[in-house]
Amino acid sequence: MIFRTEALDWLDRAVGVAGYPLTIVPMGGATSSSLYLIEVARGDIPRRFVLRVLDNWEWLAAEPDLASHEAAAGRSPARRPARAAARRLCRR
Repeated sequence: MIFRTEALDWLDRAVGVAGYPLTIVPMGGATSSSLYLIEVARGDIPRRFVLRVLDNWEWLAAEPDLASHEAAAGRSPARRPARAAARRLCRR
């Protein structure tokens, strides 16, 4: 998977990956977006992240505030167990 420079710059600002080898693997299962597993070879233990890209333009046209809704849902107290589980999965 090849990301444009703008995407890599954003990823670096978000999680600090500049200068480190990246592995980017497309994941399945999302409807309104594309999911990617990002692995950063940084030290002895690789860091893993899941990047969600809202790129389903038909979905976004029907729900233009999708990013705001998703961000709010991700911050809700009810989502904390899911976020913790995702962190554990990404640390394997």
